Amino acid sequence: MRPALRRAAELAERGEPGLILELPTGYGKTSAGPLLYRAYRRAGLCWKAIHVLPLRAIVEKALKDFAAAHPDIEFAYQDGDALLTRDGYRRDPFFTSEYVLTTVDSFVHNLFKAPVTELSRLIEGAPVHYHIPFAYIYPSCVFIDEAHVAAQDERGKAVAALKASVKILREADVPVVVMSATMGRWKSDVFKGFK
Repeated sequence: MRPALRRAAELAERGEPGLILELPTGYGKTSAGPLLYRAYRRAGLCWKAIHVLPLRAIVEKALKDFAAAHPDIEFAYQDGDALLTRDGYRRDPFFTSEYVLTTVDSFVHNLFKAPVTELSRLIEGAPVHYHIPFAYIYPSCVFIDEAHVAAQDERGKAVAALKASVKILREADVPVVVMSATMGRWKSDVFKGFK
C-alpha cells in the first residue's frame, strides 16, 4: 500500500471521522475504499460503506475490481444497469448491502428523501420509501470519490449538493472520506476539520 493510503488507513482506524485524500491521478484512491472501510469498521465507526462516484461507468469498473479483490465483502451497486445483475452482481436501490457503489446524483437524491428507485412515484405524489436508504446511510462510512468532477463549476448546483451532503453527513457523525486529484478553492469552506 502506498504511504499516503497507509496513513489514511491508520487515521481511520484511530477514529478520524473526516479525511481528504487529495492525491495524484493513478495513486490508488478509489481502490483504497474497501481498505478504509475495514479500518473504520475496526474502529467501530461504521458497519457499512457507501462509495459515491461521479459516473456510472466508474461504478461498474470499481464494482468488478472490488468484488474480485475483496471476496469477503458483500458488494452491490445502485444503478439501473440490469446487465450487471445478469453478470452476478447485486443491485441494491436502498443501500442495504455491506458496501454499495453509487453515483453522486443517486446518493444525493437518497440522502434528501427522494429515492431514485421511486422518483416516478414521488413525481406522482405517491408515498415513497425514503426512510429505507436514509436509515442505511447513517451507519455507513461514505467515500466521495472524484469529488472534483462534481465541483467543476464551483458555484453550480452539483457543488451545492455536495456541500449540503457533506454538512449533513458530518453533523450526523458519519465518517466521510473525500477523494480527489484536485479539489479547487471551495474545499477550505466545505471540509473544515477534515485531516
